Amino acid sequence: MPTPTAWNQLIFEYWDVPPSNWDWWTDYYQRNVIDILCELEGHAGTAVMLRPGMPWRSGPHRVIYPHPQMQVRPTQDIEYSTPREPVAPLRSNISIDLHALLQHEWTHAAVHFMTAPNLRLHQQWIEGWAQLHSDWAERYPLCPTAEDALSEEFFSRVNNHWDVTFDVGSVRTPETGTLLG
Repeated sequence: MPTPTAWNQLIFEYWDVPPSNWDWWTDYYQRNVIDILCELEGHAGTAVMLRPGMPWRSGPHRVIYPHPQMQVRPTQDIEYSTPREPVAPLRSNISIDLHALLQHEWTHAAVHFMTAPNLRLHQQWIEGWAQLHSDWAERYPLCPTAEDALSEEFFSRVNNHWDVTFDVGSVRTPETGTLLG
């Protein structure tokens, strides 16, 4: 995997996979997603995670909890398109726990590290899947396209899926402490 300085896009995928399909999903995702993406231009690697518990806190997960160091950034540090009067920092003393907010929404996550945005990534993945499963039309006669067959085979076995793409503006490396970007 290239160094973080080479990444300029991250694609986060969130999956809600029923527990009965976890082993199937892990194997399928490796063979039918990661293995295909690894062959595509700009793909630098993928990390897959099972949503962890939160061992540092006991009890139910709360979305908002006290955190004495939380502070809203002063507005003079924020770049606006029109000038604004600066406002003093505001201490909120709370933190929003996104894991708790989404704790019942996803079971697995994947992060794809991209060295260059690939505008055809989705289409190329479908094409790679169709090559890997050249018999898709026979196996899914009611599906007119490979994308439909892929949806029937893969996405029908999960409760939900969504992805978020981030352009990486800069990376601070631990070795140098330098902000790159």
